[in-house]
Amino acid sequence: MNGMRSQLSDFLQKGNIIGSMAGVTIAFSTGNMIRSFVNEIIFPFLYTLLKYKNLGEFAPINTSNLSKFGKEFITFLIVIFVTYLFVKYVIKYLFNIKEEEKKEEKFELHD
Repeated sequence: MNGMRSQLSDFLQKGNIIGSMAGVTIAFSTGNMIRSFVNEIIFPFLYTLLKYKNLGEFAPINTSNLSKFGKEFITFLIVIFVTYLFVKYVIKYLFNIKEEEKKEEKFELHD
């Protein structure tokens, strides 16, 4: 069982699966937030603009649309935070993945 765990750990590290998983999760959340922005903010504005061709006759802003977008934005921030915590602590703890030490290369000038 320990050998399989080691192989899975190597697979996750070398295949950059963890980064891909985090990227896909955040991408889906970003898509939902952008969809909400377009549906709740942009489309009602365009509808009002086309309905009342005079800029002085705009209907008041619908606060339920703003609250729907706000909810989606807060969900986006929570997804980013939880994904970070999951990758940083849970995955690395479960599979004993060590963070690679950053090697600083020193460049020397030779005459």
